[in-house]
Amino acid sequence: MWYLKRQSHKCQGHCFFACRSATDLTRPGEPRITKQFNVDLGITAWEIDFFSRIRSLKRQALEQYLATEEARRSAQISLVSEVARVYLALAADR
Repeated sequence: MWYLKRQSHKCQGHCFFACRSATDLTRPGEPRITKQFNVDLGITAWEIDFFSRIRSLKRQALEQYLATEEARRSAQISLVSEVARVYLALAADR
């Protein structure tokens, strides 16, 4: 099965006018005028997953999550069993 992956790209363009120095263009006491234009283009592209790379990455991420959950659960079980062992040892000494 093929999957499509959506990719978003942003392009920015800048245009500057009034490139000469301020002393060339203005008289004393007049403000300098500079114009700046920004253009943002939102371009969307699609990638076809011919070799199941996206599915493989999703499966790998799930396996990592499950492994992490198992590691957390294993540590929790070890902690509870150690507390129970120490409690029983203290109870046996009384």
